[in-house]
Amino acid sequence: MLLRVVRPMKREGSSKHYFRQRIPLDVLDQARGITLTIPLGEKTVTKTVAPKASELKISLQTSDSSEAKTRQANVAAYLEATWKSLRNGPERLTDRQVAALAGDVFDAFMSALEDDHGKAALWRQVQAHNEAAQRGE
Repeated sequence: MLLRVVRPMKREGSSKHYFRQRIPLDVLDQARGITLTIPLGEKTVTKTVAPKASELKISLQTSDSSEAKTRQANVAAYLEATWKSLRNGPERLTDRQVAALAGDVFDAFMSALEDDHGKAALWRQVQAHNEAAQRGE
C-alpha cells in the first residue's frame, strides 16, 4: 500500500496555504452536497461539497508554514473521520450516551444563558431548530 505524505500547498499569487484532497471514490456520491464544518486553528469554516466535486480545496488561512502543517494535519484527520462515518453509516447510541449528550447540551445552554435567559425571539428560533431536527432536517 502506497502512503503519500500530504503537504500544504500554495496557490500562485497568494501567500496563503491551502489543503487539497480527492474525495475517496467509495464515499463520493454520499459526500456530494453535504456541508462540512472544518476545524482551522481556533475557529471553523463551513464548506459544502459541490454536486460534481471530486476533490476538496480549503484555504488554511495562514501563510505561516508551521501553522499550515498543523492545520493540514487537523483537516486531514477531520476528513478521514468524515469519510469513515459515511462508510459506516449512523451509529446507534445507548441510552447512557443519549443522556450524556443531553446533559452536554443542557450545560452549554446554561453556561451561555447563565445571566440572561434571552429574548422570546431566541427561544422561538431554538424551538424551530428543535422541530426541524425532529423531522430529520
